[in-house]
Amino acid sequence: MGFNTWAAYGCNISASLIKQTALALHTNGMQAAGYTYVNIDDCWIDGSTPANGGVAGRTADGHLIPNPTTFPPSTPGKNDGIKVVADYVHSLGLKLGLYQAAAVKTCAGFAGSYGHENTDAKDFAAWGVDYLKYDNCAAPPGTADNQQQFSTRFKRMSDALLASGRPIVFGLCEWGKSDPWQWGPYQANLGRSSQDIQPNYRRVLKNFTDNAMNPPDPDAPLYFNDPDSLQIGTGHGTILNADASASSTNIKVSNTRKAVRGSLVRIGTGISSETAVVTTVGTPGADGTGLTLATPLTKNHPKQRSVQIDGLNRTEAQTQMSLWAIQAAPMISGADIINMAPENLAIYTNRDVIAVDQDPLGRQGRVVSSGSNWVLVKPLVGGSYAVVLFNASDTEWSGAGVTLQSLGLDPARSYASHDLWTKARGVVTGAVSAGTLPAHSSVMLTLQELPK
Repeated sequence: MGFNTWAAYGCNISASLIKQTALALHTNGMQAAGYTYVNIDDCWIDGSTPANGGVAGRTADGHLIPNPTTFPPSTPGKNDGIKVVADYVHSLGLKLGLYQAAAVKTCAGFAGSYGHENTDAKDFAAWGVDYLKYDNCAAPPGTADNQQQFSTRFKRMSDALLASGRPIVFGLCEWGKSDPWQWGPYQANLGRSSQDIQPNYRRVLKNFTDNAMNPPDPDAPLYFNDPDSLQIGTGHGTILNADASASSTNIKVSNTRKAVRGSLVRIGTGISSETAVVTTVGTPGADGTGLTLATPLTKNHPKQRSVQIDGLNRTEAQTQMSLWAIQAAPMISGADIINMAPENLAIYTNRDVIAVDQDPLGRQGRVVSSGSNWVLVKPLVGGSYAVVLFNASDTEWSGAGVTLQSLGLDPARSYASHDLWTKARGVVTGAVSAGTLPAHSSVMLTLQELPK
């Protein structure tokens, strides 16, 4: 559980940003809820060629060089910019993650780890790195044509990390191309099961489907499929094209193309910001129809103020959290933690849902039914079960439910139920019934067999 820089910031990262994000996790309740990893993605490596020789991003003797401008060293001339950040992150009780690639270059074109695995792993350990995301761009010829070649290339870093002297979580990222859920458990802790996610419902659904239909072998070493980061609070940025006054229910913005009905907008940052839910998506520009809001603004906002528009609506955001939890997927946020809206923070910190995701059994939920209407069930420590009913379609699911027998439970017994979002409690006999589920919505509950 934690945060990754890529979705919110891409290559616009720095030591200052990582420290601010770590502090926000520490103070906003996310760390207390279990989010502990602050993961730096691509673009932390220097892209220039050292004056004393070597290749771009490496010293003459082969060590990676953190960008000295964005990740400055403790003193000029040292090569410890990542360690400086790690020391700060560790001082807050958090852990630091880093990015590299099983290739000559990273996906953004910086020096990769292929052929330097042992040197890089030792440096990661010395710097205090706790997690490594290992990507797959620019693979050398003859190393990505079949599953054996993929496995061999990634195992080189796996072995190097094990020999580094420091426990470092190892995450494969070859996008599910060679069925990593088959070989990944024998060399990594987790592995991506799909392509990069994006902040829209269709891509969330695609990544969920890829992940759900390819569970790791339960008899293999403990390993977690990774459908990529949580998109709750991610989306796209725009600006106000006209002043927005307190009590107004409409804002004029420069871009409405990716806005969706029911999504959250955040106007401004820090104490000057406020949020509202979009009810109607109109046209962009000062003379356009803009975005209509469910509630009036409470503050005045000048033209040119920043606006963040979430790519998922409120229903879809809650659904993604439930789907990732039932699959025991890594809970890695791709959002701007520093300026996170309270509504999104509430979803991220639902302790009951997190408990399902982090259950010590570590089992990915079993697919009971799929297609337009999904049902998944996940065994939990103590003999209880988590269940998700998910309406993937664009129309409502009437009579949503599933029999206890289909869940693999005793149909002759009664079960105490707990809805993990509404907190409602009840007793289930024969079948779980959720009534009518609107498009893209879900229900998540736990079931505990009652004594006879």
